[in-house]
Amino acid sequence: NDMATGSYSFIVTKQGVSGRSNVAQSGLFEVEPSEKRIVGSVMVNASRGDVYLARLSVRSGLDEAICDTTIE
Repeated sequence: NDMATGSYSFIVTKQGVSGRSNVAQSGLFEVEPSEKRIVGSVMVNASRGDVYLARLSVRSGLDEAICDTTIE
């Protein structure tokens, strides 16, 4: 029921015919109970054969949540 504070790291990696690239965002956040907050966003231009891996890591106190997704 208290405000949550912590940090996040958002990394998107692209591997494709044209090479490899990384986008990294990180920062601090504060949210009220039941509040939703966008902490980062990335827009990509995917080409045939590109593979993207996105990882969001959120830390608050001693807790950490990690979410990975792959887009092909």
